[in-house]
Order: sequence, then structure tokens, then C-alpha cells
Amino acid sequence: MRRHAAFLGLPLAIAVLSMNDAAGQESSQQKRGEIAEKQHPNETVAKLLKTQLQAAQKVHRAAVEGIEGMKMKRIGDLLVLVKGNQHARPELVYAWSVRWLHAQRDLSETKDERIAAFVDHHKRMQELTANVKLLVGGGNSGLLQDHEIPAAEWYLAEAELWLLKERGR
Repeated sequence: MRRHAAFLGLPLAIAVLSMNDAAGQESSQQKRGEIAEKQHPNETVAKLLKTQLQAAQKVHRAAVEGIEGMKMKRIGDLLVLVKGNQHARPELVYAWSVRWLHAQRDLSETKDERIAAFVDHHKRMQELTANVKLLVGGGNSGLLQDHEIPAAEWYLAEAELWLLKERGR
């Protein structure tokens, strides 16, 4: 009986060791997979952020072109639209500049790169404010309504505040 028990015990021990080895391999493969998953999301996130950045830049540029592409002619006190889109949308320029800022900031690896993102946004808001003031034209042009000036000034003030905060970090 002892011989049978010893004989049966050996295959059982081999089976247990094989199962443990297989489990160890699965565990090792699982760990490698987890490591790859941890690296993969970083690559995925970077790719998505780059996509957001490029999309925001394109839409922002198109919105700016809609404003800057407006050709006006002064007739007395009036500015008359000669060429371009009569429905310029400064808030669209602002919204896509903010999205651009966020994507650029999130892709930044250093404080200087983050500050540069805020500086770029601030410059875009300065340009927007100047364009809006031109298109309101003292309220006589009708190309943009008077309330667009304080809205643009708010966008610019917000950009300045964000830049100050980022520099202060």
C-alpha cells in the first residue's frame, strides 16, 4: 500500500508543481500585460491630447479667419462689410482658444511649457479683443454688437489671470 501511495504521490506532486508553474507563467504574463496597459494609456492619452490640440488649432484658425477675413469700407461714420462673414463669432474664437490652451497645457512636461501655453492663449485673446473693437467700430458698423467689446475684455482678463496664476505656481 505504501508503494502505491508513494507511486500515486509522485504524479500528484508533479501535477501540482506543473499547475503552480503554469500559474506562475500566467501571473508573469498578467504582470507584463498590466505593465503594458499602464504604458499604453499614457501613449493613448498623449495621442488623444495631440488630436485635441490639432483640432482646436484648426477650428480656432477658421473662426479667426471668419473675423479677420471681413473686409470693410468706411462710408462716413459707418463701416460697411464689403467681403466676409456677417456672422463673426468672437465667443467661438475664445472657446477654441481655451480648448487649444488646455490641450497644450496638458501635453506640457515642464512649467516653462505650461507658461508658454498660457502666454500663447493670452496673445490670442489680445488679438481677439483688438479685432472685436475694430468690428464694433464705435457701435456704428453693425458688424458686431457693442456687448462684444466687454465680452472680449473679459476673455482677455481671464487669460491674464490664468497666466499670473500659472507663473505664480
